[in-house]
Amino acid sequence: MTVAATLAVVLLGAQAALAPLPSDRTTPHEPPVAERGRGQFAFLGRSADGPYRWDPCEPITYQVNLTHAPPGALDDVREAIRRVSEATGIRFVDGGTTTRTADMQLGRAFRGRTSDEPRYYPLLIDWVPHERFVYLADTRRAFAFGMPYRGQGSEARVYVSGLVAIDAGEDLEPGFGNRFSQGVVLMHELGHVMGLDHVASPFEIMWSPDVSDSPLPDPFQTRWGPGDLQGLRLLGAAAGCASP
Repeated sequence: MTVAATLAVVLLGAQAALAPLPSDRTTPHEPPVAERGRGQFAFLGRSADGPYRWDPCEPITYQVNLTHAPPGALDDVREAIRRVSEATGIRFVDGGTTTRTADMQLGRAFRGRTSDEPRYYPLLIDWVPHERFVYLADTRRAFAFGMPYRGQGSEARVYVSGLVAIDAGEDLEPGFGNRFSQGVVLMHELGHVMGLDHVASPFEIMWSPDVSDSPLPDPFQTRWGPGDLQGLRLLGAAAGCASP
């Protein structure tokens, strides 16, 4: 689930004059073309240059707050990240664990405040106590989004940070055993971080009842659907570097 659009708009405006992350550019590995067939995908935002996305020529560093996470959470994060990396061709860097919280990430507009902190915080994955989660979002289980800044030209709308917040009170089943297990929920939320929106097709991991009148999807689907793969590919290495 995504946090309310107004929150994303407010945070977007906070990034107006900031410089990009220090460069650690690489040549991304382009993933295989998604299988042909019926598929559905949507992007969270677009500019004149295309969908909002990360620069696939720079690695994405992520950190995990395990303070309120259940056993096995870190393994699920790493596997979900691996699946996103495989689908996009973007390299992810494990930045270790952190005590930084979703509140801190949101409250500081994803920016470091001192010379000892990075310009932008790494992507944060945080299990939030239930009473705090319901204060942050009007949704169930989880919310997530990437954080863009206002650049110029080809650098406009490039994601530089992000957040996945999971309701620690949901007691999700660990692993990737079914569509609503913790690992697959992480895949869905990381799809939002990369720039994918909800779709109506029940054959996609990005399916949501918020936009669909279709019957419930296969509860045992645990892999990306054809549309998921097409969308992630277009947000990844196949689209080329997002800045010069």
